[in-house]
Amino acid sequence: TPEGSWRCAWNDAQTPRFLKEGTVKILAKLLLGFITVALLCMLVGVAGDVVASRLSGSVNQLSQQTIPTIELLYQINEQMVAIKVAVRTISNPLGSDDQTFIKRQKDEIAEARTKYADLIAKFDALPKTPEEKLLWDGVKGEIPTVKAYNDELVALADKAVSVADPGER
Repeated sequence: TPEGSWRCAWNDAQTPRFLKEGTVKILAKLLLGFITVALLCMLVGVAGDVVASRLSGSVNQLSQQTIPTIELLYQINEQMVAIKVAVRTISNPLGSDDQTFIKRQKDEIAEARTKYADLIAKFDALPKTPEEKLLWDGVKGEIPTVKAYNDELVALADKAVSVADPGER
């Protein structure tokens, strides 16, 4: 054996196959490949864990802030639609001579206004981004204008009830 070359204490017949000269290179390549794949798997796992923790925070924000905000806006919209329906119904000339009909519509308007006032108070208490606050202030600023318009229509319906001649209504 030349000096510096590795030899096993066994003779060539007893040397395990994976220790023979050509196989050591293959074994090293396989081991290097396995380690590379293991490191890639570890890297993907760490990246997945980081993404999962960020996603958890987003889901938490979604469930505790965004969905309740959307639900309140939906409920406010429902009450606004209820008022719109009542105003449309009270404007029907066929019901202008029925005091019960007019009173029922006015009661529905009053009930919807009470409900949306409570919902607006709840919505105002929620945190908002500056952009959301700007949009909400714009919407909230229009509510008194719409209320005045609706009150004017209800007053006209009351006036129509007081007119005795159906042709003048």
